[in-house]
Amino acid sequence: QFQGGNHVLNNDLFGLADGSATPNNQLVSTLDYWKNPGDITNANKPVQGGVLEGVNQENYGVGFGSTRYYSDAGYARLKEVRVTYNIPRNTASSLGLGSAVVFVQGLNMVTWTKFDGIDPEAVSNRAAFTGGASFAFPVGRQFAAGINVSF
Repeated sequence: QFQGGNHVLNNDLFGLADGSATPNNQLVSTLDYWKNPGDITNANKPVQGGVLEGVNQENYGVGFGSTRYYSDAGYARLKEVRVTYNIPRNTASSLGLGSAVVFVQGLNMVTWTKFDGIDPEAVSNRAAFTGGASFAFPVGRQFAAGINVSF
């Protein structure tokens, strides 16, 4: 599966990397905030409770008006892998079976992306309705194995 060329407002990144916007847990990268004149960083200064006295909160920090929180949501995903083995008829019939097939299967095995959020596929699906990524649950990785028999 592939999708490319789309960028989304990554609310996940805003919520986890903007020390001025939320009292929630933050990414480790937010520890590299501006401390001294001449420091170069893109992390806001952390503020207790997300509020600075005397500062208009709508204009403080990078906020949603910046491209900092826009993420490349393009991706390629190995969606399904299935390996089957047909047990030879003479072996199946010696076991009292007409036929037997053994299989293993994996879904959502690996994703290649530059997206810095939770899951680019979940975001791309949700962004059509919300305009951005907002803590969408990632697509789960699944494994299965089994045997199909006929008598």
